[in-house]
Amino acid sequence: MVGARILAFSYADGSNGRATAHGQVRLVGRNGRVALTLRLARSGAVRIVEVIDGGSAKPAGLRVNDVITHYGTTRVEHVPALIAAKGRAAIDTTVSVVREGKSVTIRVPAGRLGIRLENAAQPD
Repeated sequence: MVGARILAFSYADGSNGRATAHGQVRLVGRNGRVALTLRLARSGAVRIVEVIDGGSAKPAGLRVNDVITHYGTTRVEHVPALIAAKGRAAIDTTVSVVREGKSVTIRVPAGRLGIRLENAAQPD
């Protein structure tokens, strides 16, 4: 579609229309037809790709390649779920991760974590 302009963007998960970490993204062109559809798979967990100085993650012991499965009691299946759980937490909590195939629970203080994340497959 050389020269096409995207006039609309929509996202739905196919069940209730709410944005989640799976579903599809549709880009609609000027003529009202769907120009591109991307199907997104559910990730299952979140991997830490960077631990940033000044956040609470580094002194708490979170590491690059840790796969976060729970924030407090909330199961983390994708980055937006972690952001929502973090937003609800006003006190110190625990983060459950899988590190080198082993489950580890780490206590983290409230405040900015200082981590960069990506969606990841649920660890075995």
